[in-house]
Amino acid sequence: MVKNYNEILKDEIKKIKPSYREISEIKEQTKKFIVSINQLLKKYKINAELFIGGSLAKGTLIRKKKQDIDIFLRFDNQYNEEQIKKLSKKVFKKIRGAKIIKGSRNYINIKTDNLIFEVVPTLKISNPKQARNVTDLSFFHVNYIKRKIKRNYKLIDQIILAKAFCHSQGCYGAESYVRGFSGYAIELLICKCKTFVNFIKQISKYPGKIVIDLEKQYKNKQEILRQLNKAKQEGPIIFIDPTFKERNITAGLSKETFEKFKKAGKSFLARPSRSFFEPKAINEQELKEKAKKQKLQFKKILIKTNKQEGDIAGTKLLKFSRLLTREIKKFFDIKQTEFEYNNRQEASFYLILKPKKQIKIQGPPITNKEHAEAFKKKYKRARLKKGRLYTTIKTPSFEILIKFLKKRLKQHMKQMGITRMKMVG
Repeated sequence: MVKNYNEILKDEIKKIKPSYREISEIKEQTKKFIVSINQLLKKYKINAELFIGGSLAKGTLIRKKKQDIDIFLRFDNQYNEEQIKKLSKKVFKKIRGAKIIKGSRNYINIKTDNLIFEVVPTLKISNPKQARNVTDLSFFHVNYIKRKIKRNYKLIDQIILAKAFCHSQGCYGAESYVRGFSGYAIELLICKCKTFVNFIKQISKYPGKIVIDLEKQYKNKQEILRQLNKAKQEGPIIFIDPTFKERNITAGLSKETFEKFKKAGKSFLARPSRSFFEPKAINEQELKEKAKKQKLQFKKILIKTNKQEGDIAGTKLLKFSRLLTREIKKFFDIKQTEFEYNNRQEASFYLILKPKKQIKIQGPPITNKEHAEAFKKKYKRARLKKGRLYTTIKTPSFEILIKFLKKRLKQHMKQMGITRMKMVG
């Protein structure tokens, strides 16, 4: 018998919510780490302060093997961008195990046994309008959410459930290769909808673009659409940042990811199961069996890049996999694709497909005599139709096609930093 979703959610929160002891240990480790950075700030006489951001600050952490801890290094407003860059570098290079990550402002990543610290330079400002970079708004985001939840543990639990659900369904993260809900967006959506279940129901029922202005900073929807920058209106949801009315916090959410979320939400409500909260790795064997059962071909391609791991590498790899898909579609009917990024510099691209019986190739107009003669010489079965030459060829094997595409897409691969494309299954 299928349990109702209230039972499942009650059990799930016990499973995914860190205990008081776990949180205390994380806070203690973070405190020690902050002390070490403060010593460097004092040593170099840098006018800056640290504050803890992200889920730890808001009390919305999900239990996992390695916790991401966001720490913001707030530089005094007296410093310009070049000074912030130089002073950050001066501090960062003294932190053991720090890996510099390039971004609009370079930040560092430090891994311990159970924590991943990310230290991000920001500007110490008193008003969001003074922000020079989107990271400068993080301070205001943290304080806003903390005010909204005010030790409301029921609301915190609902946020944790929503984050876990979105993460397991591949809808969590504002990175370009995910284009999902950011943690801040989920927190605000739960503040609006009050419960995880209402979040699913309310977001799924809208037929068109969703417009949300939690703090009513605009008179109405029409004013939002009239005043908000067009680039910030893309995507299925416009959610006005409560701390800065000129920003849409869900601008990075793609229609594809949003539809995936809605589908998963409706499925959960129809047939509740704990499995909806369990991250799902791509099962290669299941894909192989599915292809075999349907008498289709299963293929796996390994793609590597030399770009910086994380958002940059993931985005380039995903973009190249989509380019591959468009090229392969010319020769094969693609029934299913899966993309799996390993958070480093490599991704696996899976396909289930069926070769087309024959491929139609369009040649030049017959009036272009030089090219027309060359086309007829290359394709003996060329035919004329409406003043243009055409021919059909037999679909090549997938292996031959990949070899051909390596040559054809060589320039694209170079531009996108793709260093390897190899069939491995």
